[in-house]
Amino acid sequence: MMKKLSLIAILSILTFCVMGGNTANALILFSDDFESGAIDSSKWMLENNRGASWYYNPNGYISVQQVGGSPYHQSNRQTDIWTIRNDFSDFTLTYDIRFNNEYAHNVFRTTYLRGSPYNVSTGVQMNGYTAYATLGYNWIPQNDSASIDLIDYASNPTVHNSLAHDVNTDFEVEEWYTFKLEANGDNLKYKFWKRNEAEVSDWLFDVIDSSSYFPEGNIGFGSYWNALTDIDNIVVESSAIPEPATITLLGLGLMGLTGLTRNNATNKRK
Repeated sequence: MMKKLSLIAILSILTFCVMGGNTANALILFSDDFESGAIDSSKWMLENNRGASWYYNPNGYISVQQVGGSPYHQSNRQTDIWTIRNDFSDFTLTYDIRFNNEYAHNVFRTTYLRGSPYNVSTGVQMNGYTAYATLGYNWIPQNDSASIDLIDYASNPTVHNSLAHDVNTDFEVEEWYTFKLEANGDNLKYKFWKRNEAEVSDWLFDVIDSSSYFPEGNIGFGSYWNALTDIDNIVVESSAIPEPATITLLGLGLMGLTGLTRNNATNKRK
């Protein structure tokens, strides 16, 4: 009886660990805390949009480059930074972000999930899942908002579907936030909290895209028109959950190995 209980305990512990019970040991796929003193060109590709670009800030994070002495992008629209790596599939993305202005024209920030960047040389537009954070809009006080959208400008400019939207969010200017986004198969999640506070337990968005439109791609960040933004401490961890059959096979293998070891020990005593 004790032997059976021991094997069941081993299988339970194995299942708990494999299913993510110990998040401290999650597989890190990508990370950058920008402490190297520069933007690593082996990790990132920068879009220079009419002079606006992301740059390394001496304070140890990345910011959007000012243009012509103006604190705004002028008419530069979206300015992006993308990972070189383009095979992110099932993952949890965590990063810190600070919004340095609001209520200017189109001050929204974008996070790209499983996307592909705009190709300047060919003119092919970007696509992918996008998570927006907006502070006011168009020079007049309006509610801050957040959303997750599906965008396919590359093959069909008419495909821009909002999967979730919330106009009751409340961002503060010059306050660092931690954003967390998760992609698992067709499930997308999104939440945020102030960096100096405990992580919130509930997801702001937890949505299903039944089309499974974008199975993998790059990760990126965008700052639109007049949005002044800082980003730091980017970590991408695997969020892939093994199939139950895989866990069972692992458990049975471990049980078999335990039994073989006991048989060998018994034979030695004979």
